[in-house]
Amino acid sequence: MKPKITESHLDTVIVNTVEANELAARAVLAAALPAHAKLDFDRATVRQQVRHRNTHGTADLVLQLWRGKTLQALVLIENKIDAGFTPDQPQRYRISRDATFVDGAAPLVATLLISPSILHRRFSSQR
Repeated sequence: MKPKITESHLDTVIVNTVEANELAARAVLAAALPAHAKLDFDRATVRQQVRHRNTHGTADLVLQLWRGKTLQALVLIENKIDAGFTPDQPQRYRISRDATFVDGAAPLVATLLISPSILHRRFSSQR
């Protein structure tokens, strides 16, 4: 049975909500990096289907947190709400996160998985 809420639907909700509401952006940041939830930013933008650095594939969403014209943080988001698990995804996200940080794209780079709880346990155990 096809899910009623698809990855595309959820991506649209995330983009629209996070870009319009600072509290929503802070909630995403807190889910990815609780210790940095109070990061100083005044605007959030989201890019979709961004090519990973130093590996293949794309991040479903990339949350960009800005202070003025300066990028403060990036969160690479994998939305698995209705998509199958790819065994090398945790490694690809880790490689991309590390390469993005080393390249100096932002002073803080994190990853976040959005998934049903059963998939989340599988993804987390492979980190």
